[in-house]
Amino acid sequence: MADITQIQLRLVTASASGRPGGSEGDIFLGIAGREFAVGDGRGQLRHEDDGTYMFGEGASVPDAEFNDPRSPQLDTLNVYKFPTYIRFEPRTPDDNWLLSLVEVIVRSPEADEICIEIGPVGAGQFWLGQTRGKIVHLWPPEPLPGAASRED
Repeated sequence: MADITQIQLRLVTASASGRPGGSEGDIFLGIAGREFAVGDGRGQLRHEDDGTYMFGEGASVPDAEFNDPRSPQLDTLNVYKFPTYIRFEPRTPDDNWLLSLVEVIVRSPEADEICIEIGPVGAGQFWLGQTRGKIVHLWPPEPLPGAASRED
């Protein structure tokens, strides 16, 4: 019920014994009914990376004007209506990414911050890749205080 002005995404890449957890694939954040391209211009995720990416106000991602929750304007209500996820698109069949932690913070001047996170899911880190699955859904955010539950 409030305009989203900024989305902050933190991704932590793990390393596996004997092989790197990094990748050259592309990463996308799905939230509030849209998908955003994640990147820092390096073109590669390295093992044990811990990176924070900003969308909207104070943007730090490439092509920020096309990855802005203010254009078209997204609403915090949609964070609760649509799934939030990370999607990994490998560049080759052997391109895999070992994800350790995801944290998402949605900011609006009219509403409290909405925090969504995973990590580690279940028993630890998990692989994403062509033969390992490409999408992981994040825990749904807690319902807004006082918000009535309804079926749409």
